[in-house]
Amino acid sequence: MNLSSSSLRSLARLSLPLATAFGLLAGSAALAGPALASAAGPAAFTWHTFKLINGWQSASSPQLVTGTPGWALHDGVIYLKGAVKNPAQTGEEGIATLPAYARPARNLYIADYDQAATAGALEISTSGSIDVFGSNSENFASLGNISYPLGSITPHKLTLKNGWASENADYSSGNPAYSISGGIVYLSGSMAHGKPGWAAAVLPKAARPAHVMYVLVYTFGGDSGLITIYPNGKIIASGADATSYTSLANISYPVASTKWHAFTLIDNWKSADPTYHTGAPSYVVINGVVYVGGAMTGTKAPNGFWTPIPTAVQPPAQVFAEVDMGGAPGEVDFAESDGLASSASFANAKKFTSLASIAYPLSA
Repeated sequence: MNLSSSSLRSLARLSLPLATAFGLLAGSAALAGPALASAAGPAAFTWHTFKLINGWQSASSPQLVTGTPGWALHDGVIYLKGAVKNPAQTGEEGIATLPAYARPARNLYIADYDQAATAGALEISTSGSIDVFGSNSENFASLGNISYPLGSITPHKLTLKNGWASENADYSSGNPAYSISGGIVYLSGSMAHGKPGWAAAVLPKAARPAHVMYVLVYTFGGDSGLITIYPNGKIIASGADATSYTSLANISYPVASTKWHAFTLIDNWKSADPTYHTGAPSYVVINGVVYVGGAMTGTKAPNGFWTPIPTAVQPPAQVFAEVDMGGAPGEVDFAESDGLASSASFANAKKFTSLASIAYPLSA
């Protein structure tokens, strides 16, 4: 059955838990988009369903298809998928436990999307426990866009500067480090105590991005902060609680030599690259995983629909990613055929929306 553009957008709006938060209006641009002809087909992922506990259950429904919550191990990296909710409102944060071989070598603290585009958080401990917390997490918490390398991918310790120091001793969350595997850079560890706005470390040339990256991260108490990574390798942490604790977990991106493919922007969304040097909103598929980068602005955009998702990178279920929107948390949603940007104040999304460090398996 072929659906019109307006029908597709209506379906997308119905499927979003945030739709009523900022009153989306239907746009007029056509949804036809280019397929990624050079993309590799989905690499084999074996997904395992989580055994949810403490009243948590899958958030997937006919109106909001987020898929079955689960995890997969692929080439030394663990990927999560799906979304959860707790209708019983039990107050319990633990949702599931990973088997021993899928557990991280260090405790991970990750900024996570929950309902109403407020800052949520997720912790994955070395014991395998997965906890979600935040003011709206029991209503909806996404597990998509979360991944981490296992110990088989060797981390290289970063040299910290300007007063920044590792928080591993206090939180067992690892020393700040980077690793490179299969053309992907992974950051890890945690830090605190440095000078705000000053470089905490400098990445070696092989681990530097091609453009400036703005990545929303977990900071002390579950508040969101910002990591900015520059093409010269400088890593700068900012945010109200960044100096108390800043996590580098869940930051991954392709190496600088990667060839990207630009999204087709619609409804007055524009690339932020001319102003912020972030690169245009783009995507690439590497080993069955979609990586998204760049940033955009939508000063004159009537709504949050910013692109038709090319067929070659459409996920089988909706993927929600918590992202930086000019220093405030927001979310980007990848549905079957629409990309949507939203924030508790839609003005934040229109001012600046980063797509850096978004990654999801095509089979998620």
